[in-house]
Amino acid sequence: EFRLTPWYNDPVCDSTGEAYYIRDEETRRFWSPMPGPARGRTPYVARHGLGYSVFEHTEDDLSTETHVYVSATDPLKFVSLAVRNTGGRRRRIRLYGFCEWVLGDLRERYALHVVSRLDPQTGALLAENAINSDFPGRVAFFQCSRPDRRLTTDRIEFLGRNGTTAAPASLRRDALSNRVVNGRDACAAFETEVELPPGGTGKVVFVLGAAADEAAVRTLLRTASSPEGARAALEAVWEFWNRTLG
Repeated sequence: EFRLTPWYNDPVCDSTGEAYYIRDEETRRFWSPMPGPARGRTPYVARHGLGYSVFEHTEDDLSTETHVYVSATDPLKFVSLAVRNTGGRRRRIRLYGFCEWVLGDLRERYALHVVSRLDPQTGALLAENAINSDFPGRVAFFQCSRPDRRLTTDRIEFLGRNGTTAAPASLRRDALSNRVVNGRDACAAFETEVELPPGGTGKVVFVLGAAADEAAVRTLLRTASSPEGARAALEAVWEFWNRTLG
């Protein structure tokens, strides 16, 4: 009754309310570090463990390893992307994270009633459902671990009119608008630029979650939104399952 993002029961279209992308700033080609929604040209490897999944992919001399997991103790979902430059020249890439808000049972019912704002303390995008009386005051959030980023809360800006997550309009533009708007179809999206020397590795963590109020959000993100905090949460997931199963 309080979904953060949509769940689509459609195995044919395999639609998604969350998406992540890599864009080469030299060629403007983009693809997803996972098999969808913007599938790359080369194969993917998916590995599933106890409490986590890993997606591996190499395309155009950019090798990615993406961990997806939920904290064992807190209402936090992590998508941790590590990108390595396997080529012989410096690369400049852009990483994107996107989610559609529901904050209720059906996105269509609440899409225009989601109120977004930027938290000045953490830099996270916050969202509340102004008319959901069953979960009053609950604050959802989306965060990017890098401080140098741009953002939008307008789903139409990110996807384009009648656009899809397979080919978002924003990935064909120079940059996101860096604006927080309300009264439109709501989303949360970040983009951040990474430069990689030959053999170099960059890491970006996206965190999705919800809490009872803004103070609780800040408490959660104070330790969890950095690459080190995300790694500690992953190790806690491993420890939990090792302890649970023996």
